[in-house]
Amino acid sequence: MCKDYHVGSHRAQFILFLLYLTPLGQITGRFSNISCHFYADDIQLYCSFKENKLNKLSNLIACLIAIKNWLNNNFLQLNFDKTETLIIAPYKAIPLIRQHLGLLSSSVQSSLQDLGVVFDKAMSLAVTGRN
Repeated sequence: MCKDYHVGSHRAQFILFLLYLTPLGQITGRFSNISCHFYADDIQLYCSFKENKLNKLSNLIACLIAIKNWLNNNFLQLNFDKTETLIIAPYKAIPLIRQHLGLLSSSVQSSLQDLGVVFDKAMSLAVTGRN
């Protein structure tokens, strides 16, 4: 009997996870230049643009605000203390890009770890980390 309950609880968690992800996928799908990855408790948004297209960052901010609003409306919250932003660009362009990040400007990091891989702003892979 415990085995059935254990399997059932995993199914319920999986169904809840899908119910949670479906609306978030629809939200991000409304923003043409935004790519995303969803994990259990992590949302990763990506925005690629040429140096003369900084206006695309406003789309990233709008997407983030839409996600934040959906989370709030569903009694969840976006944890800005855990929000991280990585700018991968030529060094001279980073200050200008950072100015256009709005509420994300304080979350800019020099490197981020994702699934055990450390990414830095130059994509040099020189920074390594072990957990």
